[in-house]
Amino acid sequence: MRLVLASLCATAAARINGVPSPSFSPGLNEFQVGLGASAALLCVGVVADGFAFVTQGHACLVERLGRYDRTLEAGLHPKIPVIERVVALESIRERVLDVRHR
Repeated sequence: MRLVLASLCATAAARINGVPSPSFSPGLNEFQVGLGASAALLCVGVVADGFAFVTQGHACLVERLGRYDRTLEAGLHPKIPVIERVVALESIRERVLDVRHR
């Protein structure tokens, strides 16, 4: 608000003195800054959701629109945000069980 008033006062003073007025370009208000920050955060979230990272010794199941699509093994895999989702993370390592001798 102060910036707008200062700019209007400067423009009025320049007109009185016969000096051409500078172009008026108001700054961004708080709503526009908040909206831009929210949009940037949303974009970062969508891009981050576009990858699935599977650690060694695990496998993941991917569903596309609720149906099984594929199995992911260890590594970094791209996926379509919102359309595809990782539904299960299972260990594929061998498990050692102690069995008593009979």
